[in-house]
Amino acid sequence: MHRNDSSRFLLYIEPKKEEKLKKPIVDDLTLLITKAMSESIQGAANYSDINLPEEFYNDGFMGEHETDCGEESDNHDYLLKNDMITNSLSIFYVKWYRNSIHENDWKKLKQLGDFYNININLPETFPNSPESTKPKTHEEHMKGIIDVMVEELGKNIELDIINKIFEMGKYDNSSTL
Repeated sequence: MHRNDSSRFLLYIEPKKEEKLKKPIVDDLTLLITKAMSESIQGAANYSDINLPEEFYNDGFMGEHETDCGEESDNHDYLLKNDMITNSLSIFYVKWYRNSIHENDWKKLKQLGDFYNININLPETFPNSPESTKPKTHEEHMKGIIDVMVEELGKNIELDIINKIFEMGKYDNSSTL
């Protein structure tokens, strides 16, 4: 899940592999987030509960996930010294997905730079709405889940069997998962 808001959650993005840069960017911003992560506390946060107050738990852990391009996260969130919360992929995102960072996160990165007395220049323009920040319809979300299931199951099961399974259980919007 991505967060594109003014909360204290930083770089909870889901960029598409097509948005990945050809070369990583290693500059003051990369060094800043690397330093901030080296001084952070591992735990868990409730970033997906957008209607609840933001919380961080020092002794918790989250599930792991993989980016669209195949980079794997660890199973923790991280509390930075300036009280922002981020994830294990934050350095990776700053290096490889700089053009997918939305304006809200750029402002937070600027605040992080101010905290460490490192001048971070905001870009002249921000992505209007990278593909990864566009809200998905229910149908698009379900198609994504089905595509992943087909890919994983397809490694071991014939595609025609998978199609029969999905035909037998066409998703009904009134059902719950």
